[in-house]
Amino acid sequence: MRRAAPNVLKSIRLSRLPPPCSPLSLLRRNTSYERVLRPEDVYTDLDPHSHIFRAFARLGLRDSVLGGIRNFPQVDEPSVAQQQFIPAVARGDADVFIRDGAGSGKSFGLVMSLLSKQRAGSLYNGDDPTASKKKRRRCITSIIIVPHASLAMQLMDWIRTLTPPELHQQLPAVAQVLLRGIENKNSFVYAQELAANPPHILIATPGALLDVWRDYPTSLSIRALRTIVLDEADYLLGFGQKSGKSMASEEYERPLHPPDAMVFMDELFAARPKCVPLARYAGQDVGQVPLQVVLASATFPLALRDFVVHQTEWIRDSPRPLVKVGFTGADTGDVKEETVPAGLMLGGPGLAKPGLVKHHCLVVRKDGEMTDLDAPSIATQTSDRKVRNPSKKPVAGPSTPPDVLLECVAACVALDVEKLALLVLEDGASVSRTVAELRSLGVNAVPLDLTVSGQETFLRSWTGNVTLLISTRATTRGIDLPVSHVFILGVPGNAFIYRHLAGRVGRRGTEGCVVEVISASAEDEVRMRDVYRRLRVVPEKYEPGVDGVQG
Repeated sequence: MRRAAPNVLKSIRLSRLPPPCSPLSLLRRNTSYERVLRPEDVYTDLDPHSHIFRAFARLGLRDSVLGGIRNFPQVDEPSVAQQQFIPAVARGDADVFIRDGAGSGKSFGLVMSLLSKQRAGSLYNGDDPTASKKKRRRCITSIIIVPHASLAMQLMDWIRTLTPPELHQQLPAVAQVLLRGIENKNSFVYAQELAANPPHILIATPGALLDVWRDYPTSLSIRALRTIVLDEADYLLGFGQKSGKSMASEEYERPLHPPDAMVFMDELFAARPKCVPLARYAGQDVGQVPLQVVLASATFPLALRDFVVHQTEWIRDSPRPLVKVGFTGADTGDVKEETVPAGLMLGGPGLAKPGLVKHHCLVVRKDGEMTDLDAPSIATQTSDRKVRNPSKKPVAGPSTPPDVLLECVAACVALDVEKLALLVLEDGASVSRTVAELRSLGVNAVPLDLTVSGQETFLRSWTGNVTLLISTRATTRGIDLPVSHVFILGVPGNAFIYRHLAGRVGRRGTEGCVVEVISASAEDEVRMRDVYRRLRVVPEKYEPGVDGVQG
């Protein structure tokens, strides 16, 4: 009988094994040896997490990944969306579009899926198909593109925690990050590292990835690449700021200067050799393996879905089926209307339960007086027809928020926050100046920058004192930290942006509080009411110290 891997499962029954060529047998290979298990063969009566292992094992995850789940006590069981997309991503036999609520485990499920994929490792020598000698070596299996460096480091922390401790010294072979301005690394240094030790998973921001791709394309081994993931896809592809008619796919035109992620995807698929159908692929040439495309976001506009399907070459000629997770019957309506499908509404399916997250809006006058915004009507359209799409041309934020707004936030933190909170500034605002201003008001303000220490290191070093993290809208997407309050300065560009920012609290069913802070102006108040109406949110009266939200 084969011996079980240490520190993974306490007891394993190997009496029945699946056929050696089944998909499960390919996915359930331990990092140190070849071993296959069926879900019912994994059990333990002594481990309190056995039901978690069994639930995730049915989805096709590696034993080592199952063992690493025990390091995440907040993970109870796979979400409905995870049950649908994890098998498809791990097997690699389908392109996948994922739309599920903030805090529902999209990114975490993707990380587990990619760690469980079979390692890519066969290439023609030197990426030259005409070479007479072939060389077998490890190659990058998957690339995850994320919008900012802090999210990249968060994913890296998750991978480190999921990886068995005995493999931590070999972590660069499992995953690496590709970021601009980190440790003075440039594209040449990154290319050397990737060539010398290709990771199983490469996590990158669009700009850094495009730099390496343009300067040293062979370092990415695109012939062997199996999966490309766009996390926060709508933001990466420039759909995160759109509204109204611009969300209609038939009216969408590629911008003159498209986002880096869109440029990379176009050039990647133009450079990859044409793929043969899966039914005809027999493994002779790695470059013939169809490239799996995975797009994920809490707000996945229909226009983005139609754009990728009909106006790009990313999946148009793919022999794979397209798995759409989280797209309900509500999505069959007219995409010309800027609507928020029911699954995306705050308190809707897959999101925090109604009542767990409270929403407030404070209107601050120039003299510092604060009042609550009157609740909007969610049953009727906005009365002011001139602002039907009020965020069509958002105004850039100032370098430093007005003093009265910061004083309002400082007072709320002092009265209401017990541990950790987040302040989100408008894009363009200076984080460092805001930190200095808040510290002068007695607030323990800290810039949100996980690139220095990483998520886990930050949480371990955090002393538990009341702390206010400062970030901008662009650097907040996807961040998963145990904050009890989110303070948002200024009116978000549209309902989708507000939903992403508000999604930093109420994750995994916890309580939370979202406080919108705006200047007293008729235009801002109308725009904010419109955002609430679209999300079917009724803001409550804000009473610091009374809500009872635990930090």
